[in-house]
Amino acid sequence: MWDRIISDYIVGYSDKIKKTTAPLIDRFNISHFQYRRIDDKGCCILLGDRPDWIENYVSEKFFKHDPYLKHPTAYQTGMCLTESNKSNDYKKIHNSNIDLFGFDITLLIIERHVHYVEFYGFSGNKSNCGLANISMNYHTLLKEFGTYFKKELNRAITQMSNDSFSITDLRGKNNNFNNSQSLSFELDSSSHHLFLNDIGFKALVLRRQSLTPREVECLKLLLLGKSSKEIAFILKLSTRTVEFYFENIKNKLLCYSKYELFSSATTLRNLCLL
Repeated sequence: MWDRIISDYIVGYSDKIKKTTAPLIDRFNISHFQYRRIDDKGCCILLGDRPDWIENYVSEKFFKHDPYLKHPTAYQTGMCLTESNKSNDYKKIHNSNIDLFGFDITLLIIERHVHYVEFYGFSGNKSNCGLANISMNYHTLLKEFGTYFKKELNRAITQMSNDSFSITDLRGKNNNFNNSQSLSFELDSSSHHLFLNDIGFKALVLRRQSLTPREVECLKLLLLGKSSKEIAFILKLSTRTVEFYFENIKNKLLCYSKYELFSSATTLRNLCLL
C-alpha cells in the first residue's frame, strides 16, 4: 500500500510539488512542506516535497506512533511547534528529522472542519530558516500558502480522495484512531477554566458549561456559516429541532438576536471554549 502511495503520488507528483513549494525554499529557507488530511472515517491524504522523508517515515514505521494521525476530534484549529509535543513517540520522529534531514523546527498549522482535519507542516533548521519570525509576525502568509498548495495540487488531492489509505488498516487491530483524546500539549479543562475565571470570564465560563453537547455542535456549525437547515441536515435533525436548540442557547448565553448569538459564539471560540 505504501509503495503505491509513494510511487503514484509522492514521486509521481514530485515535480509539481517541488515547483509549488519552491517559494518556501527560495524566500524563507523552509526546507520541507507537508500537507495532510484525515477524515472522521480514518482516510488519510499525505503529500510532501521530500520523498526521502516519506520513505524514512515508512521504513521506520513512524506512522504507528505519529501523534498527528489521530481522529479529527483530537485537534483544534490553530498553530503549534511540533517540538512542544513531549511524547516519547514523537521524540523518535523528531530526532530522526534532525539526524537525517536537519529539520529541528516544524510549524504545524491545523484547520479543523466538521468531518476532517487538515495539517500544513513547515520544517527547517532554526539557525537559517525564518520559521520563528514568520510564525510570530506573518503566519497568515503560511495559511495563504496552504490555500495555494491545495489549488495547485487539486488533481492529486482529488485522486487521493478516492484512493487514500486507511489509518485503521495501516496501524492494525491495536490502532487507537477512534480514541479522540486531545494531544498532550493542550491545557487541561480545569486550568483553562480557572485561568478564564481569574481574568474576568467566570460568568461566561458558567454559561458555556450550561450548554449541552448538541447545543455546542450547533454553535460550532453556526460559526462555520451553516444555516439552521444545513445544520439540521448535518446532524440528522429537523430544522424545527435545531431552531429550538438555538432558542435555548440564546437564553443560556443571554443573547437576544442572531447577531448577538454569533458574537457570543465567536468569543467562546476565541477563548478556546468551543
